[in-house]
Amino acid sequence: MSIAPPPVSLDQPIYALALPLLAEALESAARLLRKAAAAPAGQAAADLLRQRLAPDMFCLAHQVVVLTDSLEGAAALLAGETDEPLASLIFNRGDETALGEIDQQLEQSLARLERARARLAALPRGTYRLRPGEVVTVARPGHVRRFEALDFVWRYLLPNAYFHVSMIYALLRQAGVEVGKADFQGPAPYSIV
Repeated sequence: MSIAPPPVSLDQPIYALALPLLAEALESAARLLRKAAAAPAGQAAADLLRQRLAPDMFCLAHQVVVLTDSLEGAAALLAGETDEPLASLIFNRGDETALGEIDQQLEQSLARLERARARLAALPRGTYRLRPGEVVTVARPGHVRRFEALDFVWRYLLPNAYFHVSMIYALLRQAGVEVGKADFQGPAPYSIV
């Protein structure tokens, strides 16, 4: 299921512009994992979820954790729920040991993606306090990152979200799961004339 962005104008809150894109990133990741779960048994799910592209990169299961936690936290921050503890988990968390246990089943990672999508959908509409020109701060261990709101959304949040979805795609391809560009993109947003 693809989530179509609503008609928007530039005077709408940033959150209203970003939410469909964040939800679509979660749906892309879920679509890829569903394809992996439906693939003929070849590699055990636990082995698949431990796959990594390089020793210094997160494994597949942790790519899902970073994606879901980061998008939930960012959506809460954009909606004005700045007291959310998830807001401190937005991307680049560093030490993989802080991400917890590796999911043992693809269904666990899929459930995590579904919970994140439901959380985004449940955030209250109409209370979006963040607008262009406002400042977004994200606390990191040892420092605080300060962004102008539009830069946070367009140059940090969305590129990072799609980076992690791309890593999920690449890890599945590397493991031999037959996923392609259509699985990453979902239904075509165009018609052929």
